[in-house]
Amino acid sequence: MGISQHRQQIYEAIDRERAYQQAERPLSHRQGHEIPGWIAIMRSELAEAEEAWVKGDGAPANAESLREILQVVATGVAALEQHGVVEREEITS
Repeated sequence: MGISQHRQQIYEAIDRERAYQQAERPLSHRQGHEIPGWIAIMRSELAEAEEAWVKGDGAPANAESLREILQVVATGVAALEQHGVVEREEITS
């Protein structure tokens, strides 16, 4: 599988996770979190990923950690959906 195909699968998984999150906790631009709240949620999800890895032994723990990482990334997407995207200047200039 080429990098672009692999990346496409990753983005599709992120999109599915965002759809799941949206269905579980609907977000509008009037409701949601300020940026520190999003960071706290992401930190909590990342701690869950770390805990799964520490408690586990091998592939099952790695899979659970990766599921949690997916939740972190999708939560970051939700924050960007609410507050907007600010890209690196090196990329946009």
